[in-house]
Amino acid sequence: MLPDASKPLKKKPVNWTWRIISIVVASALIVFMLSLIQWGDFFDVLSRLSWQSLAFAFIVYVSLNLWRSFRFVVLLNRDDLSVLRVFPIALYHNFLVRLLPFKLGEFTYIVLMRNRLNVPVEEGVSSLFGSRLLELLLIVLVGAVSLLLSGEIVPNQGGLAIVLVVFCLIGGIIGFYFIGTIIRFVNRLLVRFDSVSLIAKLVERLQILASEFDRIRHPAIFAKALFWSCFTYGSSFAVNWILLVAVGINVDPVTLIILVSLGMFAAAFPFNISGFGAVELSWTLGLTTLVGLSRSEATSIGLMLNGFHLIAAAISGIIGYIVVQMTRNEKATE
Repeated sequence: MLPDASKPLKKKPVNWTWRIISIVVASALIVFMLSLIQWGDFFDVLSRLSWQSLAFAFIVYVSLNLWRSFRFVVLLNRDDLSVLRVFPIALYHNFLVRLLPFKLGEFTYIVLMRNRLNVPVEEGVSSLFGSRLLELLLIVLVGAVSLLLSGEIVPNQGGLAIVLVVFCLIGGIIGFYFIGTIIRFVNRLLVRFDSVSLIAKLVERLQILASEFDRIRHPAIFAKALFWSCFTYGSSFAVNWILLVAVGINVDPVTLIILVSLGMFAAAFPFNISGFGAVELSWTLGLTTLVGLSRSEATSIGLMLNGFHLIAAAISGIIGYIVVQMTRNEKATE
């Protein structure tokens, strides 16, 4: 049976060892990042921004979460959900993912969808995992192919690019379609220890989760979710491109895609506090290697980009939170 949406979610015990390791790694990255910056360079980068570029980038950033909402609705495949109902939750979820360290904000999507829209936990997990898998697929696909096509890493790489495209697409489809089968395989291993009550409960939950992944294993759902993922990738790319152009970074399209892909990879890095440290250093690597900037200026641009994403997420997330609360109050008065 699916869990009762009226009952609160049980809190899991905190793994402090993992948290401490994460804090140490994230703190080390932040300290190293700050050591690279000459603050005069940072304020110079900020002075190049215009309010028009910031406003345009913010609008595109908000649209990114709109496309994510469309993708969530497709993956959930429920008649009682609409994009308008999911959009405020997506805004608030995105804010907490950006704000909270170590990707803890991801859980807010599952909790909010369960408590506000009565979406069972397993459906929330499967739609969130499927969404992240598709995002990663596009980042790997576009970034890696652009790296090969740049001509600076592998000579005569046209054939390799084609192979990589096919490999990423097949790998992504296999991952999307057969995650339920993989979970069942793990379950068969755990069943041997189902005499332990905790293992027995885990086996039951994993079985339900596997069924939810099977539910979204449909060509039409995959195609629609991939379609909206292209929009989310395009919007995320456009936000960084607008800001890079605003501070005077004009490069060829292939180099631009490599730069932005490095930033996207770093944003997915789990050992971070609001992305600080990992994101800036990825931009430093790309801008110093491919554009020839100094480490201070490159890191300053990375800090500006990450700071903008966090501020934009905060503004749109607070709006989303207000809308979610207003909707909750309206239901309470009915």
